[in-house]
This record gives sequence, C-alpha cells and structure tokens, in this order.
Amino acid sequence: MSAGAKRKQLGRGLSSLLGKDPLVEEMKSSNINQVISISDIQPGGGQPRRVFDDGELSALAKSIKERGVLQPLLLRRLSANKEKYEIIAGERRWRAAQIAQLHEVPAVIKEFSDQEALEIGLIENIQRSDLQPLEEADAFQRLIDEYGHTQELVAQAVGKSRSYVANSLRLLALPVGARNYLETGRITAGHARALLASPEAEKLADYVVSGGLSVRATEKLVQDRLNNKKPSRLNVARRKKLDPYSLDPDILALEQSISEKTGLKVEVKTKEGQNGFVTIHYQTLDQFDHIVKKLTR
Repeated sequence: MSAGAKRKQLGRGLSSLLGKDPLVEEMKSSNINQVISISDIQPGGGQPRRVFDDGELSALAKSIKERGVLQPLLLRRLSANKEKYEIIAGERRWRAAQIAQLHEVPAVIKEFSDQEALEIGLIENIQRSDLQPLEEADAFQRLIDEYGHTQELVAQAVGKSRSYVANSLRLLALPVGARNYLETGRITAGHARALLASPEAEKLADYVVSGGLSVRATEKLVQDRLNNKKPSRLNVARRKKLDPYSLDPDILALEQSISEKTGLKVEVKTKEGQNGFVTIHYQTLDQFDHIVKKLTR
C-alpha cells in the first residue's frame, strides 16, 4: 500500500465510518445496522484502553436506563464464529449496558482488518480524550511496531502533531515505579516528561509524589539534580564558606512546594546534620494572620 493510500485510510477515522459517508449509507441500506445480543459480543483485542472508571460507567449506565444506547457499537464478526462479534468501538457503552441490565444493543457491523480495528479504536478514544497517557503511548507504539507506521502517519491518524506523538512515546521509557504513579494518576504526563530528563527518575518520582510537587517544581528539582550531579570541590568549598547551610535539590523542591501551598515565600535551611530552620516571609498583617491560623488549628 502506498504512503498516500495509507494516509487516506488513516485519516478517515470514526466520523467517516459513522457519519455522512457513502459507505455508511450503503451499510444502512443493507440493513447492517442491527440489534445484537450482549452475550454475543466480546471486547476487542485492539482496544487501547485498559482502565474503565467505575463512576463514569455508572453514570453512563444510568443514562442508558433512561434513554437507551443512543450511538450504536461498531463491531466485526469473529472469523472463528460468525455468530459472535468483537468490539471495534464502543466498549464502554457495552459495559454500561450490562450494568443497566440490557440484553441487546444497537450495532453497526463491518469487516475490519486487525490494523483497522486498532486504528479506529485508537482514534475514537483519543478524539474523546478517554485514554490515559500510557495507554495512548502504548497504542501509538503498536501502530509503529505492528503495522510499520511512521510517527508522521500516526499523527495524521489521530489528528495530532508529530511532536505530540513523539512526546507521548517518550513516556514508555519511564521506569516501573514512575509508570505506576502515572497510571494511577498520582503524577501527570507533565511530571513524567520532566522526570525523563533525569537518570534517577525512579527516585525523584517518589519525592514528587510524597511532596505533592507541581510540574514546575518537578522540573526545577530535576534541573537542580543535573546541575549538582558532579560539583567541583572548589564550588562545594566556596558554597559552604558563603553559606554553612547547604541546600540540596530535594530541599529546594520542598521549599517551592510549601511556597505554592501557602502563597508566601518560604526558605528551608539545613546543615549536614539534623538541625536547621524554616523561614516564612509575609508582607501584610493579613498574610501573617493567615499563616498563624494554619499553624494553630
């Protein structure tokens, strides 16, 4: 298949399959839009999404109980059993319909290759902003590894820029601990991209989560670590001479985090031992009263 043909195929997306398209009109006239038993449907192997939010499913199930399934599922027949179907798009609707105790759902049935199934499932979820960052990155990588797409073709398929796809793929390089934090929502993709610049991303991810650091504070933490990774003896001696209270990047990040939470300038100073001090700067009496109330509750 030529690159031009690939672009045309990838660019069609779910809208052309379910919107005003000659193919859809032909499908409708051929009575391919059907009502299928839920028990004859199974999740698709190309579904990029691994996590389904229980709260969102419950809300959708409630809507389905009141109004029914308003948009049909997109299915293909299983080659091993023509009476069974695999979901190409609409797995969340299928799951919510089960919660709503429906026995049948409306569906559009069409023959798709494995490649088309993955592409359409990916496009649908990304257009609806349903995928988690790592789910999206994994799906992009599958399109590249299994079907030989370039980053440019993947970007065209999902309506994103090439840089967006490239930055998404970078997340796959995260160490296991940081990946877990990202999957569970304890850090964002912005945090993760900042951590990728550090050779000790696993350790710093723990600091970020325990300290509740913002993306900006995480970037500063990583940069400070990189800048101080191998300080010269002269610089170390000079810094200690000027200020006996040495600040490491962890303290700087914590300082930034406390400042963001209080809205006031905060300085944390520690010596090599256990002693040190915390200074909170205020400019008005209202700010002083605010911090006193927080500390004396």
